[in-house]
Amino acid sequence: MSLYDFGHNSSPQATDTAQFHPDAEQLKKFEQLVKLLDAESEGVREMVRQELLGFGDHLPTLAAASSPDLSPEQQYLLHELLNRHKSMALRGAWHEWAQLEDPNAQLEAVLGYFAQIQETPQPLPPLSHQLDYLARCFRNTGRTRNVMELNQFLFAEGRLRGAQTDYYNPLHGNLSWVIQNGRGLPISLVCVFILAAHRLDLIVEGFNLPRHFLAKATVNGNLMLFDCFNNGKILSGQEISALTLMPNIDIHELLSNPPSAGQIAQRVLRNLINAYSKSGNLARGQTMQNLLEELNQMPRAFFMSCPRVSSNPQFRRGQLVRHGRYGYRGVVVEYDERCQADEAWYRANKTQPDKNQPWYHVLVHGSNVTTYAAQTSLIPDYSGAEVIHPLVDVYFDKFTNGFYLRNDQPWREDH
Repeated sequence: MSLYDFGHNSSPQATDTAQFHPDAEQLKKFEQLVKLLDAESEGVREMVRQELLGFGDHLPTLAAASSPDLSPEQQYLLHELLNRHKSMALRGAWHEWAQLEDPNAQLEAVLGYFAQIQETPQPLPPLSHQLDYLARCFRNTGRTRNVMELNQFLFAEGRLRGAQTDYYNPLHGNLSWVIQNGRGLPISLVCVFILAAHRLDLIVEGFNLPRHFLAKATVNGNLMLFDCFNNGKILSGQEISALTLMPNIDIHELLSNPPSAGQIAQRVLRNLINAYSKSGNLARGQTMQNLLEELNQMPRAFFMSCPRVSSNPQFRRGQLVRHGRYGYRGVVVEYDERCQADEAWYRANKTQPDKNQPWYHVLVHGSNVTTYAAQTSLIPDYSGAEVIHPLVDVYFDKFTNGFYLRNDQPWREDH
């Protein structure tokens, strides 16, 4: 085993260091310094550490290319020095994820960072490579490309499963390790689902319950919640309705505001702090605590959810819906493929959702009002209760199993 094998994972400088080929003189100097890492004088030790760190990005390559006869203490000290170098190299990359515009790119970058700073028993491929491989394997099965099939492929068939025995293993916060070993926590499994779906042009989001983390998607106009930790179980309408009874939780707020990359990163870091504390690795726990404190100081915008805009209609005529922000419920009577309102009306809208998505005409319950709402502003309503509105009988023939049956009466906006 080379010195480089002691707890090393790939770093951002891996490509540059791979092009460096140390000569005999450089290797000799490196080996001489390494043997002084356990010198009796602390002053000498510190000088040696600084000399070795002075090799910069070439330090891992020199460690991999050399094979001096080291004592166990020297091996350990070099191992610690390599980790110190790696941490220093990665610190500059910590805030880079927040500069990305796409929420999925942010999520992948910050989780990839967590994977890089954790030690693993053996080197692992980068997170992006593993996610590419998962998406490629799914395509090669020839399945229909949809969220239900992806859930079946990832979780129901057991490729990824909940960590039932070693729940507090810190490596469950490392998505590269999770994919490689097929086990993870609810939040790590959901994140794999989100990022694999993104590679297949599918939309999956997180659902941030206080003591659990689920995946959320809209399939044929219906809200679907997936419990990835429990083999991708799909929650029934009754189970979703039961969530509304949980104390101190606004279920509709959670449905309409999926967690951002910053919020997910906060939760992953809290899990890591707890896991390292339970394992007795206080130094690693403090590293994660420092990252969490820095994250908490970031601008509030990084913790705001950003609903994904889809051009495909997710609600159908006759479906019960609820407005995510204002809370009113109603029934969809008609929709447009994109906003058809004039510019003055749109500018007067307080929220101004993206125009290039489906917009819905909704008969509002308990009134004679019809609203015009963007797809990202609405969520399904599972109450099963009828809508009281004077135009219901004009546009619908009957109400059954929580849906209205639309008739052939053309929609008139002057109603």
